[in-house]
Amino acid sequence: MELRDYTALTAVEMAELVRRRTVSPVELTQAALDAIEETEPKVNAYSAVFAAEALARAADLEAE
Repeated sequence: MELRDYTALTAVEMAELVRRRTVSPVELTQAALDAIEETEPKVNAYSAVFAAEALARAADLEAE
């Protein structure tokens, strides 16, 4: 599965992959941020994206 494909999963499915260590929280967060960056100019759905904060929190979760 390509990392970009993870954005099509449900939160429950993502959590299971993280529990199994198939993918890391940082990888999932980066995939979501990449999808936002790719589509945001066309969709204009976000007033703000806190990428650094999201990646920092994902790294904290990965360290647990």
